[in-house]
Amino acid sequence: MATEPRSFEMTGVAVHTLKLAALKRAAQRHQQRVDGERLRTRRTQLGLTQLGLAQQLGVHVNTVARMERGELRVMPRTWRQVDGLTSFGIRP
Repeated sequence: MATEPRSFEMTGVAVHTLKLAALKRAAQRHQQRVDGERLRTRRTQLGLTQLGLAQQLGVHVNTVARMERGELRVMPRTWRQVDGLTSFGIRP
C-alpha cells in the first residue's frame, strides 16, 4: 500500500527558533572574522610570519591561516599564548 507523503508544517515558534539560530551562527562567523583580523594585526606587530606564529603556538601554519581568515575560532588559550610571546623575548 502506498502512503501519501506527509507535509511538513512549522509553527510560528519553530520558525522563530530557526531564525534565531541562523542569526546566532551569523554573529559567531562575524566574530571569528573580527578575531582573525585581530590575530593578523597582532602577528604583524610581533614581526612574525604565519609560519613563525604557527611554530610559536605549536600548530600547523594552515591553522593560523584559517584562524586569520575567520574559518576557525581563535580560542582563549591561543590569545593567552600570543600575549605571552612578548613575555618570552618577542617584542613588537
